[in-house]
Order: sequence, then C-alpha cells, then structure tokens
Amino acid sequence: MMRFLMLTAMLITFPVAAEPTASEVSRRLEAAEAVYEQARAAQNSWVMTPRLISEARQALAADDVETAAELAERAYRSARASVEQAEREKLAWRGRVPTN
Repeated sequence: MMRFLMLTAMLITFPVAAEPTASEVSRRLEAAEAVYEQARAAQNSWVMTPRLISEARQALAADDVETAAELAERAYRSARASVEQAEREKLAWRGRVPTN
C-alpha cells in the first residue's frame, strides 16, 4: 500500500511532459548546431552529430515532431560531449607524455 501511495504521489508531483512543438525542436536543433560548431572549432567534432542533425531536420520536415525531438536531443548531447571531451583533452594529454 505504501508503494502505491508513493507512486501516486510521484505521478501527481511530476506530471508527464507535454509533446514537443516544432518550434521547440527547431530551437534545440539550432542549439545542437551551435555546439557542434564549437566542437569543430576545437577540432574535436564527432562524425555522428551532423548525421543526427540531418535526420532530425528530415523528421521535422515530415511532421514527425516526436522523432525529430529525440534526434535533436541526441545531436545536442553528442555535440556537447565532444566539446567536453575537447576541454578535458587540453590537459589530459600531458599525463600521457612520458617524462625523463
């Protein structure tokens, strides 16, 4: 019974997210592209990011907003991860260089 009450309280407290709109997906794609450009500037862009951006744009053009939102989020996260990797590598490489 306690478990049921806890689950009910969580559902009331955390409502299900609404469907994304096309404009929200477009903004997320713009953010993904901006972060991807940062990764390219750091010479650490990942190959999968532009493919995800392209697939998200195609899904959005086909009015498949839910798929487009998922792909745009994946593109943003991969672009962000590539930028974070580049930032970590600025210092990490020093630990891999042998010293005498």
